[in-house]
Amino acid sequence: MPDALDPARPIEARPDSRYGVGLDALSGSFSAEWVGRFRLDLRNGHWEWSGDGPLHPAELLAERHPEDRPEASVVTVPVGENRPFGTGFRLMSSAERQVIVVGEGERAPDGEVVALTGYVAELDGVVERWQSGLRERAEQFERALRSRPTIEQAKGMLMLTHRCDDERAFQLLVAASQASNRKLRDVAALIVDALPAGRPLPDDLAAALQTEGGRLRRERVRD
Repeated sequence: MPDALDPARPIEARPDSRYGVGLDALSGSFSAEWVGRFRLDLRNGHWEWSGDGPLHPAELLAERHPEDRPEASVVTVPVGENRPFGTGFRLMSSAERQVIVVGEGERAPDGEVVALTGYVAELDGVVERWQSGLRERAEQFERALRSRPTIEQAKGMLMLTHRCDDERAFQLLVAASQASNRKLRDVAALIVDALPAGRPLPDDLAAALQTEGGRLRRERVRD
């Protein structure tokens, strides 16, 4: 484990191409709604605040969502160990509005922590976007699970009609999907609906299967 960050020790410059160079090294996929700098004097409770945020830090704390109860140790432990701290909470006005706070303790010459200084940022809508992305991936996974039996049935039919193994039947499906610009599950559903009933497949799909089937037959002859 690395040593705790010592504020008195210079930070060493260690170029590493994995993290990018220049400003892109710290850039992410979204930006904060607003960012402000604060200083809280622990001796008298006085706030100093600079930034373009709509609320003073003390007002932000008053807007904390009731389910996000403060844990003093999140701040007191790292500050007591002379390390930076980081915490966050939602605002009551919207569960999607998140506030993050990062900072460090300010010490008097005798070592006593007399103030907290740092930054406050609001990440409006970030959690909502993350949750939306998670929901979309979950729905995709659910659709994939639902379509698996249909794909297996279509593979079985192609194995019979093209006299090929499981792997080559799947290659037929993939090639037909790409050639006809249809999703794999949609191609499988068309095959399962049409072949047992003796109905023709759409022309582009039938042509793609015929082309790929011919290629597979030529490969068998070479083998």
